[in-house]
Amino acid sequence: MRHVTSGAPEPIRLAGGRAAPYGVAMTGVQTIETRARAALVVVTSARVRFALLAVLGGLVFCAVGLGSRSATLSDLTSAIQTGRVTEVTVDGGLPPGATGYSAVTLQWEEGAPDHTATVLQLSDAGQDASDASSGERTVGDVRSHLVAADPSGSLSVVTGDLPAMTGPVVAGWSLPDWMGPATMLLWGATVLLMIFGPEPWWATRWGWFWLLVSPAAIVAVPIYLLVSGPPPGVERGPGMGWRAPGRSTFMFLLFFVLTFGV
Repeated sequence: MRHVTSGAPEPIRLAGGRAAPYGVAMTGVQTIETRARAALVVVTSARVRFALLAVLGGLVFCAVGLGSRSATLSDLTSAIQTGRVTEVTVDGGLPPGATGYSAVTLQWEEGAPDHTATVLQLSDAGQDASDASSGERTVGDVRSHLVAADPSGSLSVVTGDLPAMTGPVVAGWSLPDWMGPATMLLWGATVLLMIFGPEPWWATRWGWFWLLVSPAAIVAVPIYLLVSGPPPGVERGPGMGWRAPGRSTFMFLLFFVLTFGV
């Protein structure tokens, strides 16, 4: 005769081979399912965290490759006078004979990386530019000003289209405009991961929250993505011991801001 089996799972056996009561069996199944879901959350969270870390690495690479050192027209003039700069690229400015004001972007090589400065060109000293953004201003043609600053007469002034560096300025580093929204998206994804992911290492959720919404976020985001949880394939580690509580983290940040004015 053919042995027919049903689709029902085998009952959970206790010591001695006895079948466990229904309630105990269901509790055991639920415990296994709960642990499986928790393990899946940990693994998924680790993968998302490392994906965000890869995005952060890509943004840093783009910042180094596309960004430039923020400088001023005075810095450029000094470099030209001492012979450290022999070529300047100029983008923008007023056409010959025009009146008003216009933003001019300057870029030059002085070591690595490139240096960029933005100056407001005024047609004359009495030109009203109160509605323009604050910053360094100069009267007259910027190209003529640069050529006049070169004692050797060998300065090359090139007209070209320069990428807009209207994005964030980090530690004196001017970044492309698209990096502002990209950085905010990365920050928002990190905060959501902290809220909805498993319990983070080294600090409680509130502890990490205060770090991520403070001026220290520029450092806290990469640190969180690196050490707030296990790498893929590891469930626990040293970070689940003592963790910095939210109140202590908040008081430390408040003291730091009031003391150093960050």
